[in-house]
Amino acid sequence: MKRTLCWKVAKKIGKLSPIIFRTILETTQMQSNHSNNVKPTSFLPEDRKAAAFPPTYPTARLLSGISAVGVMNLLCLALLATGVFHTLIPMVSDNALTDFLVVLAFVLAYAMIMSPLDFITGHWIPGQYGRPVTLKLRTYLKGSLLHCLVLGSSILILHGAGQIGGLSLAALLLILIFIFAIRFQLHTAICVGVLQKMDGPCHILPDLEAIWVESKDPCFSGGIVGLPGREQIILPSKWYHAYGADFMRYLHMRRQKATHSGWRSRGMIFAGAWVLMSFLLSAYLVGFPEGGLISTLHLSLLSSVFHFLGLLILPTPSRRATLAIDHWMQQSIGSEHAFKDWIQKFSNMTDGEVQRGRWIERIFHPIPAVQNRLHQYRSTHLIGWNSNRMMLYFSIFSGGLMSRAVHCNIGKPELWIMAPAD
Repeated sequence: MKRTLCWKVAKKIGKLSPIIFRTILETTQMQSNHSNNVKPTSFLPEDRKAAAFPPTYPTARLLSGISAVGVMNLLCLALLATGVFHTLIPMVSDNALTDFLVVLAFVLAYAMIMSPLDFITGHWIPGQYGRPVTLKLRTYLKGSLLHCLVLGSSILILHGAGQIGGLSLAALLLILIFIFAIRFQLHTAICVGVLQKMDGPCHILPDLEAIWVESKDPCFSGGIVGLPGREQIILPSKWYHAYGADFMRYLHMRRQKATHSGWRSRGMIFAGAWVLMSFLLSAYLVGFPEGGLISTLHLSLLSSVFHFLGLLILPTPSRRATLAIDHWMQQSIGSEHAFKDWIQKFSNMTDGEVQRGRWIERIFHPIPAVQNRLHQYRSTHLIGWNSNRMMLYFSIFSGGLMSRAVHCNIGKPELWIMAPAD
């Protein structure tokens, strides 16, 4: 009964998905053409540039991210609807070695599917727009293998917990894994993204209680890590060299506000609740853990579909947190010019845009465009700092496959664990 219901749900969503993605792509392209006039640098003749490429680099990354998420989403639905794992995997798999080899093949296949998408977005597209290419083969292979190690280990742990204690034990263990993930997010980011802690800015800005991290990718923005009450602010040393001490003091001040206001903790609750809800609902639909290893893999696929839906909903509380901090920052520094200058510089470092269409921003962007940050209404309801990108991080530990496919971090191993944050 549950399996039949799962197949019906997958087929229904599968029929709607191409229409949804086609509409999104067309709307994105139309709004970008109206709001931007910048043409890319490429090898094509001048009269063909506008037709062959999106008008700006951020728009190109957005379209690439939408395509990658669409590919993964449709692939998950196709595997669920066809039940191909029932043919490829033996029905009875109570051997630990067999389970390990099957999950290993699963995560390696995932890495192989993602590799051309990563290459296009992380290497080829920046070259067409005259941007520095930071994606290096050695760094990419190391990051991809470690990301697969975390993903595969999580799947095996949840599978084992389900076989031993059922869904209740697996759900409880997932919550404990979330706590562990929050505590060691920086350590995981350093390993997967090949980041380095730096001491230089600490001596220049001793008044800022923060950990400075060096990344080859300028879009690495740092963030806030650690359990509530023991938070640590992470600052990117590359940004200090680009914009100086005052810029970093304002960034540090904003993250202190996100911490002290409780918006960061609320964002983590939103993110964890969405991933946990996706896990429980998917487990019910696929018959986990009674269905053995096949149900565990189906759980990973269906959870990924629900994570995709979270990508459409959770940008709103994240964006509201940014706007609320903007409002507080304007009142604190008392200078409209300094505020505008700061958000423009922040946008430059994170591949932001001056202006976006309203619906494109609502669906895809947790950090508003520059003009929208100056003029949008600031809601005080459902504020959750960085909730959607924390959801991506948490999703890895529930077997989700969307964490490195979105436009903000596809092709950028440095951002797979700590995506750009306000």
